[in-house]
Amino acid sequence: LNMDMQKLPTVDIVHDWDSFPWPFPDNSVTIITAMHVVEHVDPARFGFIKWMNEAWRILKYEGQLVIVVPYAGSEGYWADPTHCNPCTKHTWRYFDPTDPQKLFDIYTPKPWRIKLCNFNVDGIMDVILVKRRWEATENAG
Repeated sequence: LNMDMQKLPTVDIVHDWDSFPWPFPDNSVTIITAMHVVEHVDPARFGFIKWMNEAWRILKYEGQLVIVVPYAGSEGYWADPTHCNPCTKHTWRYFDPTDPQKLFDIYTPKPWRIKLCNFNVDGIMDVILVKRRWEATENAG
């Protein structure tokens, strides 16, 4: 199913990505593909973290979030006046509770595992995140 805020020929569900909850039940989706979406998510008031948490909510455990985004600082990122959420290879570390720098602990979003992060600092970044189970007690000790 394709979801967008505009009714286009390939859109099945008209809904704003920044409006929560999305019209899907918990744990109902196997794969989310966000192709050139994330850079448009308003990060104000934890908007991007809320967006990531909503993707986590609808994915089944071990489900994948596939993201294609222009790398922050690239010409492709700066060219579009609607881009407001710059992402780099380090962005995803804030969502992985096993990251050695403990960036996850700053905001404690829903937990992801970074499966893939390929990028060109002058171009595109491809990311695959996997919904993981995580209890705070797993990180203790």
